[in-house]
Amino acid sequence: MTTKTKQRTRVPVRTLPSWIPTVPPLDGEENINAAKEAAAFLERFSSAVLEGDWDTFGKLFAEQCFWKDHLTLTFDKRTIHTRDDVVAAWEALSKTRRPSRFTSEKDGDLEMDAAWVRLGPTFATLDVPFSFRTEAPKSKCIGLAKLIPGPEGKGWQICVLTTAVVELEEKPFSHLPRTTPSSIEASQRGKPHAQGLPHLREEGVVLDAVIVGGSCTGIANAIQLDAAGADVVVFDAEAQAGGNWSTQRYETVTLHHPAFMIQLPQFPVPAEGYPNFLTGLDLTRYFSAAVEELRLPFFAGVAVVSNAWSEADKVWTVRVKDVKTGEEMVVKARNVLLANGFIFDNEHPRVPELKGRELFHGPIQHTTAYRNPKDYKGKRVVVVGSGNSAHDVAGNLASDPEVESVTLLQRSPTVLLDFATIAPILTMRYQGDVPIDTADFLQESLPVGIMRDMGKAAIGAAVAATEARSKALEGLGYVVDRNPCLMTRVFEDRGKGFYVDQPGTFDFVFGGRIKIAQGEAVGFVEEGVVVVDKKTGKERVVEADGVVLATGYEVMDLPKKYRDRGFFDEETAGKLVNVSMYGVDEEGEVPGLTTFSGHPNLYFAGVAIAQSRTSSRLTAVQVLADITGQLPERYPRNFLKALMLPKVERTTIAGSIEIPRILNGLWQLAGGHDQNIDVAAAAEAMVPLIQSGLDGFDMADHYGPAELVIGHHNRTTAAASQLPVTALTKWCPAENGDRSFSTAEAAVDLALGRMGQTKIALMQYHVWDYTDDTYLCNLAHLRTLQHQGKIAHVGLTNVDAAHVELLLHSGYDIATNQVSCSVVDRRLTRGRMAEVCARHSVGVLAYGTLLGGFLTDKWVGTPEPADGGAGLNWSLRKYLRFIQAAGGWDVFQRVLGAVADVAGRHGVSVAAVAMRWVLDIPVVKAVIIGARLNGESGRYAADNLAAFGFSLDEEDRATIAAAQTGLTDIPGDCGDEYRRPPFLTASGDLSHHIEEREERYKVEAAIARGHRVEYRSGSKWEPVAGYSRAVRIGDVIRVSGTTANPPSELRPGLEVVGGESARSQAVAVLDTIEGSLKRLGGGMSDVVRTRVMLRQEGDVLEVSEAHGWAFKCHGIRPANTTVTAGLIGNEVLVEIEVEAEVGSGTSILVLGGGMSYRVWHLVNKKTVLPK
Repeated sequence: MTTKTKQRTRVPVRTLPSWIPTVPPLDGEENINAAKEAAAFLERFSSAVLEGDWDTFGKLFAEQCFWKDHLTLTFDKRTIHTRDDVVAAWEALSKTRRPSRFTSEKDGDLEMDAAWVRLGPTFATLDVPFSFRTEAPKSKCIGLAKLIPGPEGKGWQICVLTTAVVELEEKPFSHLPRTTPSSIEASQRGKPHAQGLPHLREEGVVLDAVIVGGSCTGIANAIQLDAAGADVVVFDAEAQAGGNWSTQRYETVTLHHPAFMIQLPQFPVPAEGYPNFLTGLDLTRYFSAAVEELRLPFFAGVAVVSNAWSEADKVWTVRVKDVKTGEEMVVKARNVLLANGFIFDNEHPRVPELKGRELFHGPIQHTTAYRNPKDYKGKRVVVVGSGNSAHDVAGNLASDPEVESVTLLQRSPTVLLDFATIAPILTMRYQGDVPIDTADFLQESLPVGIMRDMGKAAIGAAVAATEARSKALEGLGYVVDRNPCLMTRVFEDRGKGFYVDQPGTFDFVFGGRIKIAQGEAVGFVEEGVVVVDKKTGKERVVEADGVVLATGYEVMDLPKKYRDRGFFDEETAGKLVNVSMYGVDEEGEVPGLTTFSGHPNLYFAGVAIAQSRTSSRLTAVQVLADITGQLPERYPRNFLKALMLPKVERTTIAGSIEIPRILNGLWQLAGGHDQNIDVAAAAEAMVPLIQSGLDGFDMADHYGPAELVIGHHNRTTAAASQLPVTALTKWCPAENGDRSFSTAEAAVDLALGRMGQTKIALMQYHVWDYTDDTYLCNLAHLRTLQHQGKIAHVGLTNVDAAHVELLLHSGYDIATNQVSCSVVDRRLTRGRMAEVCARHSVGVLAYGTLLGGFLTDKWVGTPEPADGGAGLNWSLRKYLRFIQAAGGWDVFQRVLGAVADVAGRHGVSVAAVAMRWVLDIPVVKAVIIGARLNGESGRYAADNLAAFGFSLDEEDRATIAAAQTGLTDIPGDCGDEYRRPPFLTASGDLSHHIEEREERYKVEAAIARGHRVEYRSGSKWEPVAGYSRAVRIGDVIRVSGTTANPPSELRPGLEVVGGESARSQAVAVLDTIEGSLKRLGGGMSDVVRTRVMLRQEGDVLEVSEAHGWAFKCHGIRPANTTVTAGLIGNEVLVEIEVEAEVGSGTSILVLGGGMSYRVWHLVNKKTVLPK
């Protein structure tokens, strides 16, 4: 769902800035008086701030420093990098937040002393802890300055400054149970089990907050808010507090963090009665005990049905329902906090599309449904996956002696560590007598970029120290990731591919009870799971009688889900950040999480059980600031641009790759636009586009140096300035019949090398000729390369609706289709394309939206270009052909004038309205607008962003629609301009791509000499049965009964093209027939008779529509017979044979049908009326 809130761009963790300065051992460092040095530095720091001496303040920071703030001055979670930006932020914020009372005295909030800390032979810091106060609202805050020696060893400078709010002075966190009154009756407090709906003390009372979800995060938030005296209530659909841990997970689920790390605020895990590593049942007991002992306002068994925001009243109307009785009530609240599984959701497991499910008769469960081995007794079980859940479930199955065998199927390298190896790294902040709040502050004190680099070194050392263990695991079949990045695993992979063996599952592996297999599951057969070897692309079967899918969770379109279910009103849902995507922005912070969600009174209130204390404190402080009327403005991100430019609408491809809804098209780098391309200069010109939020680029293998420009950016600018891009490219292979995997792999490797990337986000494939089934093989190769990790997603370019559908029905996973679409070219919506793409969740990337530049203010009211556009650039020449095909220049001017009228109403450009019109088509993911990579890139970015700054109303649409009534539909379906007349391209006739002229000349010469010509396709049955695919005698061609047989290279995986769709099979059959006719010098326009044989009568409409469309494109209607027949092969649904007479379609007389007669001729591939 496209949201109205400016979406902070998520970036790869590897691109985050980091700076670990070199600090070799100092002379006499063991004698450094840390307390004295810290006090002197804090005095200088405090004086500079209080006196507003920002020059002196700046000298206290190293040039590449970081400031990581948690709601002190910025009132946000921010990580600001470089001295200039840190100083600018403190200077701006100090005017309103007025930081003061800096002191190193302890008061219980930060229990640590100043210390000289050496972390390695080349890195050490002087750590200076302190506390301070801020105003508006009055807040207690803490900080930690990590100092390094200044230039030439003189003085100290900050390399990392970390600050965090502790509490509001007006609303401090007190000990629970609370003694002050609230709107929840005392008799309903402290009830961890279902007790019905709440009884509020006063009718119509507006609560301070409603918390949705009553597990770790929900209860932590309730503790913090209740402790501060807020009027709060918690609702959870489970019948018991924390019940999700015992009802929605496998029975043996066990945390991999020790009890002291996962404790709730104010309620440590009791030493008695609980293990150090809590199980799901233990967690439910623990959370229930917290609710009871802290007397929390908790209502189990109550589901939140809907939330509607009143902008006028600044109040939520929250409708809740008693799950057991169905009784409902309405609660009013100022704030809503979500703690209900918005990153991982059991309703959205990632279940791979595995073919042949009906062939496998054993149990198949995702881990969200798996509870225990009961259904797998006596069976050989395959667990698909190799992360935490996969190993836990495999261990649970292996522990049951009645389960015959367990095989864990690993698709990609996994970080495999024993808990004893990793525990010192995971728990180092929590060792000794460090208070939990201090440990939490230190745990969050470093920027993610620095944590990435330090973590890689630490975990790399741990892996190296256990090399013998890794080799032993590899000897058993594992592929071990020896160079892991923990931060990447957490934020980009959402914890996948990382297993810490706390439960002892490896004992089962070394004991042979759990076996390891490699490959990616792609389907089922009766004997088990079909697996593809990622290196060779070959398939094999892993025998199994039962399967558990430990394949993680889907990335949800959370705003859309909330809107569609009515959980939030549409206006609210349209503002929300999709936190389900997780990931980090350019500062290393998670967009939408804990702080600004897109709605000022709604919070995604934290994630991860070990971080719930910190996140709940931050969320509570924001709610408390709101209810006291002191919620300050957050420090803006890149605020100058935020003031000047509309917010970029963003979306995702296949739910995982985020792109702006305007992509920068690089076709103009292919030539024909009066440009001499300097790769470095072009890469530099990309920067303003990226900085504006337009960070997606579309290109192809033949767009001149486009891929090289992206590569130059990735290797230079992106690395230096943290400006990553999403690059989409295309493979448009030569029509030479080469269908080898090596050629496809070479094309992908070439693109990767040019672009300086390890994975292509979207590889789009162009099909020149549907009658050549090479495209089916090449797309299968791309799928294999996708399995190997070289491609994230596969898309299409200029493929018509029938063949998009054919590919989908044949089992190809298609993410997008790139086609022409504009207010003039409406084939997307007037044909079947939009419907097909919507039904199959294929996103459309629309190009030609501005008709190469004609849909701009420049062309309003101008005469048609002279000489057929001979003096125009390639883009304008191409789209002048579109205008002519759509009715001509006068009709175009009427449409352009209407668009200009609408633009005038909104004060925007013609181009902005033209883009908005296409963007509003539901199936369109993004429009592709040509980018001139020159010194004007910034201006072009601003012009394009205007499309996001307004919306079209019904009057606007009616104005444009009225002008469009004069348009003629452009012939054919999307993409047909590349395959049949009229060829609407810059170069005109493209028939050389789809006709084998040399062979045609040979056929015509043979016919002229009286020869019979047979076309043999190479089918294995032709020599056995003694027949040819087609035979030509004179001008007559007869094509044998044809079915949708796939290329032999795709068997046995693909038995029939088009799958179970008779329509798609018919499309494939007609492609084969057209190819046969072409080989014998004919074409579809020459067909005089068809015979269609169907397996089942119910398919007659779909097959007839496919048949009708194929011949409509050639302007004829042959004689036809359609019957049902007992076809050979259960998968075959349709068979067609044809007869053709070469040349018969060039002059046609039509009688009947309500007209006396109509005659036309086909001359130079154009239909014309006779004179």
